[in-house]
Amino acid sequence: LGMYIQKVWDGKVDKVLSLELPLAGPLLAARMEGEIDGFREYIEVRDENILHIDSQNTFDKAYHAVAELLPALRSAGRIAVLSVNDEVALGAQAAFEEAGQADRLLIVSFGADHAASKDLLRPSSRLVGAVASFPEHYGELILSVAVDILHGKRVPPAVYTSHVWVLPDGT
Repeated sequence: LGMYIQKVWDGKVDKVLSLELPLAGPLLAARMEGEIDGFREYIEVRDENILHIDSQNTFDKAYHAVAELLPALRSAGRIAVLSVNDEVALGAQAAFEEAGQADRLLIVSFGADHAASKDLLRPSSRLVGAVASFPEHYGELILSVAVDILHGKRVPPAVYTSHVWVLPDGT
């Protein structure tokens, strides 16, 4: 998102909405903080311009939270949205669209599910891209680590799956 904002908004953003899920605990909070850190590698944004919003992990809750916030964001011309998942991202986008303010929004999501992939193809979509993490492959990874443990081998403290950035052109 940061690289895209450099191209289309000359690297300028007024507000960043971080649509989070505090109930999920520290692991997901760390992922969201990583999204902010990654964004800041490309775009300078002060802490007071980052709004942390509890998305409650649903389209409807994210939609309502963002819709309620829009009047307070009236002076913000360029708003970037980082989201916990596709459903939340699409809910936020819907709030901006219904208010007739989608042109102020650029958004990224996590999951690259069917709905997000379909939305990426819409010419008016403000979704820049989505991260796909392929949870269907987690089992293979876990089994491999479990077998190593059973054989007394040393295993890393954390194991991660490969992630892919899905763009509107299907890449």
